[in-house]
Amino acid sequence: MLKHIPNTLTMLNLLSGCVGVVQISQGRFVAAAACIVLSAILDFFDGSAARWLKAFSSIGKDLDSLADVVSFGVLPSYMLFQWLNLLTSEYILSFQDYYAYLAFLPVVSSAIRLARFNHDETQKHSFRGLPTPAHALFWAAVFMALVYHPCLNASSDFRTENFSPSSLAYSQTGCPLWIELFLSPYFIILLAFLFTWLLNAPIRLFSFKFTSYKIQDNLFLYLFLLSSLILIFWKGFASAPIILFLYLLFSVLHFRKIKNT
Repeated sequence: MLKHIPNTLTMLNLLSGCVGVVQISQGRFVAAAACIVLSAILDFFDGSAARWLKAFSSIGKDLDSLADVVSFGVLPSYMLFQWLNLLTSEYILSFQDYYAYLAFLPVVSSAIRLARFNHDETQKHSFRGLPTPAHALFWAAVFMALVYHPCLNASSDFRTENFSPSSLAYSQTGCPLWIELFLSPYFIILLAFLFTWLLNAPIRLFSFKFTSYKIQDNLFLYLFLLSSLILIFWKGFASAPIILFLYLLFSVLHFRKIKNT
């Protein structure tokens, strides 16, 4: 029975992703973001359970990738698609029906990334390219930050039937620059292209699978974790872009240090 626990967690990850797709189809950004977080937790524990129970299988690996494509590829991209549909009518009326579909480019890149991961022996203790959960969690945090920011006159549940582009008007002055950026469809599409590249970029990144807990071996990893905790307590969901930047920066510094030793 115990050997079925990892695959059960993987299927729950997939189920959570499917629920998230339904939620975002009805305009519920908060619920969809919560499904991404739940899927990420389940994805972490299915791998941990497989290692603890030594219940590895090729079917389990393929099932995990299929679940991740839905939860961390389709779901966040569908969130961007719905968001762009809300925004583009204010900017590009004649092209809005086609513009938003660019949000699905990261899905293709996610599928390629996951397929490569299953057959790349160099990614056992590190990643090459941005992990798909990191991409999805970035958008989950951003939309959570937007929904709960007092600068926006957003409805409490972000349902499309009562959340129109006109309701994105500021409720007070002095809103931060990042709010304006994420209200621009051009910036959203730029990020979609950036993530499409990052998911398969030739960059080695932390995998958080410790082979040693020594400070000298994991200095930049510990600095990243400490910095991330401080940022989360300080800025909450709005810290996601900074945390992503630090993840890339500290990973590059970590592997450069290894290369030079």
